[in-house]
Amino acid sequence: MMMAMKRQMNRRGALRTLVFASVCGGACGVGPGRWFVSGVQAGETAVFRMSFDDFSQLKNSYGSVRLNVPGIPSSSSQIVVTRMPGNQFYAVSAKCTHKGVAVNAFKKGVGLRCPAHGSQFEANGKVVNSPARSALKSYKATYNGSDAVSVEFPNLGYSVATEFVEAGVGGRMKLEFKTLSGMDYSVQVRGTVNGGESAKAKFSLTPGGSLNKTNIGGNGKTVSLYIAPTQDAGVVRQGAEGRGLDFLRWGLVPSWAKDSSMAARMINARAETVAQKPSFRSAFRKRRCLVPADGFYEWRGAKGAKQPYRILSPDRGVFAFAGLWERWEKGDGEPLESFTIITTEANGKLAPLHARMPVILDPADFARWLSPDLAANDAQALLGPAPDDVVEFHAVSKHVNNARNDDPGCIEPLSEEQDSDVLSPARSLHAGASVG
Repeated sequence: MMMAMKRQMNRRGALRTLVFASVCGGACGVGPGRWFVSGVQAGETAVFRMSFDDFSQLKNSYGSVRLNVPGIPSSSSQIVVTRMPGNQFYAVSAKCTHKGVAVNAFKKGVGLRCPAHGSQFEANGKVVNSPARSALKSYKATYNGSDAVSVEFPNLGYSVATEFVEAGVGGRMKLEFKTLSGMDYSVQVRGTVNGGESAKAKFSLTPGGSLNKTNIGGNGKTVSLYIAPTQDAGVVRQGAEGRGLDFLRWGLVPSWAKDSSMAARMINARAETVAQKPSFRSAFRKRRCLVPADGFYEWRGAKGAKQPYRILSPDRGVFAFAGLWERWEKGDGEPLESFTIITTEANGKLAPLHARMPVILDPADFARWLSPDLAANDAQALLGPAPDDVVEFHAVSKHVNNARNDDPGCIEPLSEEQDSDVLSPARSLHAGASVG
């Protein structure tokens, strides 16, 4: 399923930097992955592009214009942009540093002048005549060499509330938002929700278009961008500065492995043997993590006719599976960080569906599980099946069996009338029923 991110954005929200990250991209089982938009932020740099068609005053030397830039806080929104000989462009605050009264646009022989108190400034904001004693705040102005100049506004510090957006793993995510005329937009992707390095993402303007754009100019209308989702999944780890959400490959590759080919066999670790198996024992002692997921799937029935079921929280919240992570550094490129999900015997409610289930940790145990000081025996004690009231399930269409299907049909409940073999939590299995 692809669901657009729709948001009523005020003028402060509709700025340049979109930052997002992925949660549970594949670790939720077959069907839609989860994308987490960690904020439509204007916390870095807003870029206002001034076309000479719109600001004809800047076509010639000594041309100058005073304006209020939309989307910028009132303390910084009023600026004067001036073109000097040699294609030198200057952008400065229009507020006089004496009393905050707006200065006039630049005039040759006069400069930038405050009509209220007589202060004068050069085009670059430097004081020429008092009573002002300090220069006007300046902004970086970049000329494109032909028909426009762009002004940058750094460190604006805005953020907008977070939200979930769904997109299929391997598909594309659609970001939809209202733009401001003159603003340039880019999309930044980072590996953790709590911060860290980010990089520009390439996007297309159509669902099937080439991912070859990194910037788009605003025109006052709503724009849709399409971005390819990551194949990694979000896990929560404990670091020196607290918990952080990072994106790792699902399928653990032990640090001693000769290559990464064994990852496909390491998506799960059995609770009963995790402390002894060479592939997992080191990570079990030192590198535990939480794997967030909003549900998972199991199949019940005879081979060739298995009925899929979706298991989820009764309150539709997010589970935290017990996981382990590892760092592998024997490849030619960057080190690979990967994880596995620990499974245990099924609880009473899920036993009719399958003999095993992921270890679902109680929120009260999160800190203990993540603590590097927790002894292995104490960690082992947390790996039992979750209480029956923590989970519920419903049958879904066999439409989910095809990994290419990525729409609401993968998660919508199937009624008992639609399939005579549907098992509801309130019904018991007859003796001898097979379990997938």
